[in-house]
Amino acid sequence: MKTSRLLSLPAELRLRIYEYTLTAPDNAIGLYFSYQTNRVKPDLGLGLLRTCSQIYHEARDVLYTKNTILLVSSSRETRLPPHALRELRHLFVMVNYGFLSDVCEAENVDSRMLRAMTRLQSLRLCVFDQFHFGRDGWGTMLPSLVESVPAGCEIRFGLRRDVEKEFVCSYLGRSADEKTVTGEVERCDLEEAMARIEASKGAKSGCNAPPSDQAGSRAVDELDEGPRTW
Repeated sequence: MKTSRLLSLPAELRLRIYEYTLTAPDNAIGLYFSYQTNRVKPDLGLGLLRTCSQIYHEARDVLYTKNTILLVSSSRETRLPPHALRELRHLFVMVNYGFLSDVCEAENVDSRMLRAMTRLQSLRLCVFDQFHFGRDGWGTMLPSLVESVPAGCEIRFGLRRDVEKEFVCSYLGRSADEKTVTGEVERCDLEEAMARIEASKGAKSGCNAPPSDQAGSRAVDELDEGPRTW
């Protein structure tokens, strides 16, 4: 039986190869819907993960530690597997408050998937309020979201990079060439709401769960108890 040339290399070199193959050019991976042609963009060398069990277990975490994952809050078709939740470091979430399904669930947002991300280091939220519900609308679900991430997680708001804008515009069916994306809640409004949340808690927002596999596993197990938004 022939030994794989890749597996014959030192572990340090294999890791470099995994990072080169599985790290996106902009360090961002957008998860789209199953009915779209390319569900994961950009098209990385995911075939590498299917070669054998050893390579899969050695390389899979590169996807979630070296890239920012971009997804939509209300989409059940872009959910991540349990091991990805525990390893994910950077996340971008679009919250589209303009759809009735989002509005109905706003006061009872299921944030258990965020609680399972016990190693999350940064979260960027982009909120859209196309029907102008205002803070009485999107503001009701903001506390449950920011309180579900680790206390040490850095929370930022609004679109910052072109890749984020392209992801949002693709979901909304708009052109990424537009200077501004209509309906986006102003960053200053979100930051002000965040400051109020922190002030009401008397400390920095975020859960204080330890970044352990056990803590993440408990949160993932809870996801099977009922329907979820994320």
